[in-house]
Amino acid sequence: SMLQHRKKHVVLDSLANFMSAYNTFFHQGSDLFSDLEPFLRQLQGNMQVMAESSIILEKQLEKRHTYVTQAETLETGAAENTGTGKGKPIKVEGYLFKRGQNAFRTWNRRWFYLSSNKLCYSKRNGEDVTVIEDDLRICLVRPLTDTDRR
Repeated sequence: SMLQHRKKHVVLDSLANFMSAYNTFFHQGSDLFSDLEPFLRQLQGNMQVMAESSIILEKQLEKRHTYVTQAETLETGAAENTGTGKGKPIKVEGYLFKRGQNAFRTWNRRWFYLSSNKLCYSKRNGEDVTVIEDDLRICLVRPLTDTDRR
């Protein structure tokens, strides 16, 4: 009985020490977070500004086709007014591999070329011309994952 009575004191003392340590830990954490409060407010404000600028950029990108045609009209008008044309267009052409649309999705060699801001290709015979993209100026470039590479 005396041994059990003494064990109760040890257990209660350990529990009191645990509660005191937990209380200290809680107050130290609370103090650290109160010190971080101005930084967190500033961070939240910066994130709100970034979100607003992202929305504005997204709206601008939705209208990029009209911006491109307006810029082209201005460039054409300026070239006509000065009397100096852009000269001979640069010819870009060559073989590329295009992934097929069939069930096996095989890669086929095609002759690609750029013609008045359009990406076109033809099969080996050169007669069947296919326009892949109508206006390259409004296209986005994104990286290709390694699994999709040939």
